Amino acid sequence: MRSIVSDDMINIMLRQMGAISIKTSPAYINIAKFEIGDLKLTYMYEVRDEDIYLQRVSPYPLMIGKIYNEQQVVEIIANDLRKFKNAYNSTNFSKFVSLANNVVSFDKEIENLFMSHNVPGEALTELEQMMDAIHDKLAALMKQAPLLDDAAETAKAANAANAAEAAKTANVAEAAEKAAESRADK
Repeated sequence: MRSIVSDDMINIMLRQMGAISIKTSPAYINIAKFEIGDLKLTYMYEVRDEDIYLQRVSPYPLMIGKIYNEQQVVEIIANDLRKFKNAYNSTNFSKFVSLANNVVSFDKEIENLFMSHNVPGEALTELEQMMDAIHDKLAALMKQAPLLDDAAETAKAANAANAAEAAKTANVAEAAEKAAESRADK
């Protein structure tokens, strides 16, 4: 019974968020589709007893993982959609999607290689070094590249909130210091 209720709750919330299509199979597998311009995003989630598994199917597949409640499913999809809406306006968005799909293809190719060939240790070391270089490049880009507008606004808001909290803490400390001085003068 929980699976049916969970499916219905999630599906209602996703429709309210703009899902253009939601299909539910008898095995409690749900497929929700959204559109951002000409971009189609598809999510698949499966509700099994107490577990919910979520993955993005398109524009490129990404296993999101085990989710613990209906609200989390909706929040994760909403956050993902918000990020895609923001990134969609980037001039490099199509390159990004192509790159992400190439990574997925790479995963399949590397698994095929290792599952069907006896790969020499030297080749594995070379691949590992290449992967390390890619990870290093990604880390450097994370530091160098400016944030997208939405992410920058979120960061500014967080910085402003931190500054306000710091000012409040400083004001409290200053008031406490003045009160202590006032008591000391008496």
